[in-house]
Amino acid sequence: MLYDLIPDEKKGPFLKDLLEYVVERNGLASMPKQDMEACFIYLFKKHVDPNIDIYSLSKIFKVKESKIKSLMELLYLKFDDSDRRADELKFLSLIENTLFEIESFEKVQIRFHFTQVEAFPLLQDFFRRVQGSVKYDRRSESIIVNQNRLYDVLNAIWEKDGGLSVAQSLVKPKIQKIIGNLGRSLDEEVRSKLREQNNSKFYKSLDYASKLSGIGSFVLNLYKSEAFKFFKS
Repeated sequence: MLYDLIPDEKKGPFLKDLLEYVVERNGLASMPKQDMEACFIYLFKKHVDPNIDIYSLSKIFKVKESKIKSLMELLYLKFDDSDRRADELKFLSLIENTLFEIESFEKVQIRFHFTQVEAFPLLQDFFRRVQGSVKYDRRSESIIVNQNRLYDVLNAIWEKDGGLSVAQSLVKPKIQKIIGNLGRSLDEEVRSKLREQNNSKFYKSLDYASKLSGIGSFVLNLYKSEAFKFFKS
């Protein structure tokens, strides 16, 4: 039985949280069915196994993996500091789907061409958290950021959830795509120069990102791949 999977010392806290989310926050019988399902998965992960994978959850709750994935996306936004999580997803989606270009190799800057009016204050908020800043260019309606600080923001979001499978399924693929986009933005001529000039500021920025505790290994693997090979063995 599902109840038996909850450790005895966790059953009390599980029930307490369940009553808070289902009754105190929403009122008895007023919580939508899908929210209720997401709530059960959230509490199971919180009190039983934070690192449980989607396949195991689908077996325990007897639903398809696709259903678990959709519920996990819902719980990511609805429960456990939902405002912060929603902002993170919004920030990553903006970066992930926006055209950009290298503004300056010497200053290690990137220019994003945003069309959304809310982009500037959102980016400004996240960059301030890592002691960075963003510059708004009114003439081109674009935003210029320092690449090192962008890596810092991505790393902070990557690490915040401590490897929970919820974060892995929603946040980490977006961050991986962003880093991949940064790599693909460099043409072969630039790549050749970076391979030759490992003392350049732009090369050092890539090296800096490769040593960050969260995204570092992914950055290193990408830029050591045959397509890029910036880092010397």
